[in-house]
Amino acid sequence: MRLKFLRRWGDFLRRYRIFNSVEQRVREKLKILGPKKIENNPNIPIDSDSESLCSRTTSKNNYKVNDGLDYSAYRAQVRENYEPLSNSLFVYERLVELLKLTPTVQVRPMRELRNPIDSDDKVVCLRHDIDADPEKGVDLSKILAREGIPGTFYLLTSANYYGQFVGDTFVRNPMVKTWVKNFIVSGCELGLHNDALGISINYRVNGSKALIDELAYIRSLGAVVTGTVAHNSFPVHMAENFEVFEEHQLWKRDTRISQLLGVLKQEDYGISYEGNYPLKITKIDQAKLTQFLQITPNLKNKEWMKKYLLDNPYMDRDYDNDIWLTGSDSWCCCSRNMAQRFFDIDMNYSEMVDFLISRSPGSRTVITLHPEFFK
Repeated sequence: MRLKFLRRWGDFLRRYRIFNSVEQRVREKLKILGPKKIENNPNIPIDSDSESLCSRTTSKNNYKVNDGLDYSAYRAQVRENYEPLSNSLFVYERLVELLKLTPTVQVRPMRELRNPIDSDDKVVCLRHDIDADPEKGVDLSKILAREGIPGTFYLLTSANYYGQFVGDTFVRNPMVKTWVKNFIVSGCELGLHNDALGISINYRVNGSKALIDELAYIRSLGAVVTGTVAHNSFPVHMAENFEVFEEHQLWKRDTRISQLLGVLKQEDYGISYEGNYPLKITKIDQAKLTQFLQITPNLKNKEWMKKYLLDNPYMDRDYDNDIWLTGSDSWCCCSRNMAQRFFDIDMNYSEMVDFLISRSPGSRTVITLHPEFFK
């Protein structure tokens, strides 16, 4: 009897220590200081063994999910961090009203960007990359619903607002359900901001599986999801996140990151488009690529944005024009149409509108917005 009691007591102490360890890790993860900083580090910290992260089946690399954690302090910190870059919601309302009242402009969701277009009209898509503030994204979707204008919103599943990794378990924010349902009610298109490479590299779990698992989860809430758009850009991981899809692998390369590329097929998961609408370049100019990688990626860096949008050395885009909101009354406008080839940065709202309205009939323009840039 004494021996049996001691064994039970020992089991209890072991479980208690394990519980305390997990609780402590959760508490540490809850100390959220704002949007996660992406380091521009070309040294990819992947295990040196030859086995692919996407093929491992050990519990260390399985993508596990649990609902929980309290993110109540997160949004206040985000608003403080983005205050210097933010614009009044009135700016967004003015833009939406302009698009609504311009008879030659067809506003479409991103999934319809490449659909046929009347020769006298021009297509505009509103792309919202939710890097940090889904609640503000919901506010923008309500404005679109009120005006009867479509827009597309991409949830970033690696963002602090969406969830946190505790060990190898992903703890999803329960508020995701509410946000998704609000987007559905607004009638807006919903997609995922694909960070499969970032998840694989930063957390050493199967980032591609994480992407398809979260895709299934968002769909289980009632959303019709047919597209993704890549988070970050080539210099962050020496590849674009959309290259996890076989259809969009830009070129074959023998590097440590190559084991993560081309592991998914869009058609297998009901994905019909990637929001960059990437086009492969026949031959990569290595000298231009090396020069590109030496520039610091930043929305406010004119040299970087021009190379990324207009003179990209490793890909093209299957549409004509880009407009990016890059800060407080600061817009970047780019046209790849050879007849209207143009690039400028730090344009004000009126200058951006002039650029938008002057696009040629039959053209396609994507306006990229981050909800955290509005207050």
